[in-house]
Amino acid sequence: MRVIGVLLLSVLCASSLSAWDRFGHLLVCAVAWEQMEDKTRAAAVELLESAPSDAGLALLALSPRELFLQAGYWPDVVRDEAWPARKEAYDRPIWHYVNHFWRDDGEPLPEKGTLGELLERLEVIGRGVEDGVAVAWLLHLVGDVHQPLHSSGRVTDREPEGDRGGNDFELDDLEAWNLHAYWDTILKRTHRKRHSEGSTAWVSRVAEDLMALHPPESLRDAVAVDGFEAWSKASAEIAMTRAYPEYLSRDAAPPARYEAETSEIASKQIALAGYRLARLLDDLLQ
Repeated sequence: MRVIGVLLLSVLCASSLSAWDRFGHLLVCAVAWEQMEDKTRAAAVELLESAPSDAGLALLALSPRELFLQAGYWPDVVRDEAWPARKEAYDRPIWHYVNHFWRDDGEPLPEKGTLGELLERLEVIGRGVEDGVAVAWLLHLVGDVHQPLHSSGRVTDREPEGDRGGNDFELDDLEAWNLHAYWDTILKRTHRKRHSEGSTAWVSRVAEDLMALHPPESLRDAVAVDGFEAWSKASAEIAMTRAYPEYLSRDAAPPARYEAETSEIASKQIALAGYRLARLLDDLLQ
């Protein structure tokens, strides 16, 4: 029981540091699981089960599907300082984002280059996954690249070096202290867990809803877009055009209108991430 308690604490502590939050990453993987071929599922699970014991991946779940889903959140779990050896071995903070810089008037700033290694890591891992740790990172980073603020660095007079993907845009909100956290948690806010609904059933229900709202055929052209950089730049464009509307104010609570618009965008992005992840894994693991 002591071990189980520590593991649960580990997940809870890591959740405050995540990209999409745990719920969002599980949704991406749940969508991908439904779209992948059976042989791909088996190959992915086999790799995850063979991960080094110090990674802790084998402790995440009891069923193959649950292991696959939970593995998509594992790169945030290993940030927990309560497990220093695991953190040292596996935590890679700058892999989770790539800031494409732009001015608050909407003008891109390509001359500033980029910050963060999300694209670099995706390119490396996307050439071939040979172990469970690589699979877990791939699941996670494909989710990250579809969170618009993980590809954005908004430059203002107040933040001349960028706002760290909205982390420096503070809000008056009990569930999200800044704009980045707001986007991370938006689907958990707008798709609440029902009374007496287990976590697995909650994720499955919402994933089914997202696939019904954005069926694969409706996103066929977007799914066919190749190249992690193209995915990231499309996410950055969403941040530039939709994440900072004029009616959104610093240090204030986002209005209901913003919640609805953000949830709509995130729903599509998570469905798209799941479809692209399934396609990618079908190509890599067969």
